[in-house]
Amino acid sequence: MPIIVHIGPPKTASTTIQKALEFNVDNVLNENNIQYIINSKCNNDVLFFTANIDSPFPREYNQPDSFKPKVYKEDAELFLKKLKKSHKKNKIYISSSEYLFRLSFEEINNLKKKLSDIDNDIEILCFIRDPIQHNLSYMAENIKSRISLRNPSDYINTYDQINAWEAVFGFNFHLY
Repeated sequence: MPIIVHIGPPKTASTTIQKALEFNVDNVLNENNIQYIINSKCNNDVLFFTANIDSPFPREYNQPDSFKPKVYKEDAELFLKKLKKSHKKNKIYISSSEYLFRLSFEEINNLKKKLSDIDNDIEILCFIRDPIQHNLSYMAENIKSRISLRNPSDYINTYDQINAWEAVFGFNFHLY
């Protein structure tokens, strides 16, 4: 059965997807033999920390005095090892993290290799928005969070990221 990975990017309903998955873990997902890949330390960003080599860390993990990248990476690696040991061929695994979208080509390959150790049937889902609406939403969120605004051209290049994910996963990469 497949591993389904939703890669965001931010401001494309990722939080809504994650909350729906979390809400349904104990009933709908379990009843249908589906496991949501989430843990207490990294939350839904387990795969980001497993694959991360040099991509910038998301702002929620990049707080002074509260962030220890090594701890999150070790926790994510341990979680994936346990998942591999408990893997059942008839189970579907789902992960959702908007931070996966920012991974570099090398990190995407690293993630594919690690997930392939669990199962080779890996499907990548990506939802994007109109670039203007996306940037307006991103700026509004930054204002709400009192984060200084950046030039929209400083954000991650969506086109390059889509091409990187497609290059690694081919027909198993689905863009909506």
